[in-house]
Amino acid sequence: MKPDTIKTLQNIFRNTAFDVDEYGYTDSELIIKSHLLPDILQTTRQQLVADGSLVDTGHTRKNQKGNQEIVWGLCPS
Repeated sequence: MKPDTIKTLQNIFRNTAFDVDEYGYTDSELIIKSHLLPDILQTTRQQLVADGSLVDTGHTRKNQKGNQEIVWGLCPS
């Protein structure tokens, strides 16, 4: 996985102050913001979760298809 892809997602969380929602972003929202392909986004997000950078906030939101998605947020430091 490219380090710049990981930095892209980290920067989205750090620099946007959760303009979509106070809790964070779903994968669908991250795909739109990052312009990453879904499989690359999911792999990168999984790596950030494994590294302890992102966490499941315990919240969900509906995507455009009406399915609930996990809202991901920065791990409290």
